[in-house]
Amino acid sequence: MEPLGLFNQQVLSLNYLKFEQLEEFTPDLSSHTDLSPIVIREAACRRALRSRLHEVCALKGGGKLASQLGVEWSLFKTWLFDPALIPSDKVKLLATSLDIREGELTSQNWALALEQAESILKLRNDLSWPYVVIGWARERERQISEAKDAYRAGLMKLGSSASFTANWTRTNSARASKFAAERLIALGDSGLDSDARNYIDALINGRTREYWLNHAERASERGDHGQAYQHFYAAGWDFFYSNDIGVILTSLMAEAEKAGLSTLAALASLHLESLKSR
Repeated sequence: MEPLGLFNQQVLSLNYLKFEQLEEFTPDLSSHTDLSPIVIREAACRRALRSRLHEVCALKGGGKLASQLGVEWSLFKTWLFDPALIPSDKVKLLATSLDIREGELTSQNWALALEQAESILKLRNDLSWPYVVIGWARERERQISEAKDAYRAGLMKLGSSASFTANWTRTNSARASKFAAERLIALGDSGLDSDARNYIDALINGRTREYWLNHAERASERGDHGQAYQHFYAAGWDFFYSNDIGVILTSLMAEAEKAGLSTLAALASLHLESLKSR
C-alpha cells in the first residue's frame, strides 16, 4: 500500500460531512459525483444491512425493546448488526408486539453488503471494516476458512475511519478490540503469525499505540522511512484519540520528508499547524 494514509483520511473526513445525511434520504448515491466512491459504496453497504429492527430501535429506543424481551441492552445490542443472532422466540415476541412480520423485521441483504465491501478493497485496502463485513458474511454461511482469511487480512488495518462495524465488537472499549480479533479468538485460529498475535495482545491490553510506535521506530532506524510513516500513521489512526497527536504528526512529517514524500510531509505540517492554532 502506498503511504497515502493521512491524505486519504482527510478526503474521507470531508466526504463524511455529507455522508450521514445522504445515506438515509438519497435513493441513489452514485449520482453524487462529488463524493468519494468509497463513501458511496460504504453507504450502500450500510443500507444493505439496515434492517427494520434498526429503524424501530431508532424510533422507540433499543433499551425499551430489550426490556420488552426481558434481556439486558448490553446483550441486545450485540444482536443488532445481524438480527439472525436473536433467538427465534425473542424475534417472534418482538414481531408480535410491534405488529411487524418476523421476516420483515430482521431482513438484511448480506449478498449486496459483501459485494460492496469487496468492491471497496479494489480501491483502498487499508480500512478494517470491509474485511469485517466479508468475514462475517462468510462466517454466517459457514465458510469458516474463508472467514478466517478475511479477518486475518483486516486485523491490522485501520480501525478508526468512519465505520459502521465499530459497534459490532462486544467489548466496552473501542480501543480494546476489533471485531476481526474477537472472531479470530472465538474461532480458535491457529494460522496467525507472531506479529498478528502480538498485535492482538496489544489490543487486549490497550497498548495498540505503543505497538505501532515500536514498529515505526524500528522501521525508521533501519532507514525504511516510508514504512515508518505508515506505522506512525497507524499509531495515530488505528484507534484515534487525541493524546499526543502532535507528536504523531511531527513524526509523520519527519518520516515523509526523509522518504521524499513532500506532499505528505506538507499535509502533515498543515495538520500540525491547525492543531497548534486551536
